[in-house]
Amino acid sequence: MLGATATWLDGAPVSSLPLPDRGLDFGDGLFETILLHQGRPLLLDLHLQRLQRGLDVLRFPACVPALQQRLRQASAAIAELGWPWSALRATVTRGAGPRGYAPPATPQPRILLRATALECDPLQMS
Repeated sequence: MLGATATWLDGAPVSSLPLPDRGLDFGDGLFETILLHQGRPLLLDLHLQRLQRGLDVLRFPACVPALQQRLRQASAAIAELGWPWSALRATVTRGAGPRGYAPPATPQPRILLRATALECDPLQMS
C-alpha cells in the first residue's frame, strides 16, 4: 500500500512539474526505483551503476555526481519525515529542448526524485 509522497526537482521541493520537458514529451530519459529504510537507500551503488550505464547509452552529459548529491538531500528529508519504508523513483530527463525528436545540442538534464511512503514492510510481503 502507498502513502504520503514528497517530490524534488533538481534538489528543490516541488508540487508541480515545469513544461516542456523532453522526458515527458518524448520519453527522453530513464528512471530507477530505490527502496529506502528509514531514509537509507538500499543497494545504492548498484542502482547508481545501472543509472550510469543507461545515461551512457542515451549519451546524456555526466550527471551522476549531481544525482548522488540530490539523493543524499532527499534521503535526509525522508529520514526526517520518519517514514520507516519508502520507495524513491529517481528520473533523469534530458530537460527542455527544441521541438522535434532530435535532442538539443547542449542538453540540461533534470533530476526528478519522488518518494512514496510504504505502509507495510516490503520485506515481509509474499
